[in-house]
Amino acid sequence: STKMYQVLYAYPLNKLDYVLGKFLAVATIVSLTVLLLTLGIICAELIMGVENPFIRSFSLIAHLNSAFVIQLPTLLSASLLIFAVVGITRSQYSGFILVVIIQLFQIILENTIFNYPNLLGLLDPYGQNTFYLVSSKWSTEMINSGALPINAISIYNKTLWTIIAFVVFYY
Repeated sequence: STKMYQVLYAYPLNKLDYVLGKFLAVATIVSLTVLLLTLGIICAELIMGVENPFIRSFSLIAHLNSAFVIQLPTLLSASLLIFAVVGITRSQYSGFILVVIIQLFQIILENTIFNYPNLLGLLDPYGQNTFYLVSSKWSTEMINSGALPINAISIYNKTLWTIIAFVVFYY
């Protein structure tokens, strides 16, 4: 129905180039979404002004840190993992099922190993427990004005889930 085969026969691509091109398109859309969302938040804070009681101080570094160190790696590794599973199974439903499985995995982790916060922070697929581990003792002022924390556990967390995604993608 899409007549994609005509393009594939007119411009011969090997399988690797085709798959990497499709993933690059997905990664570009995910990256643009994160960057536009960050830009929208920055613009909203600048429009509201620093004198607004809900905005303590404006830090461009904090927003860029959030976008490039926390959100983008998490979304790209999740996208790579979902893309690989959908490609392996050739079913879009498997991508939705994988997201549910990841959510269930996170809930099970939070309920079973909550006494081991470092392990929980390392194994958390989205890294939210890693953030909570560092920021749980912050004051309201620190939460509103500080940058998202980057520590060894958060770096190991992002690295672990990126490696898992690449291993599944390579398969």
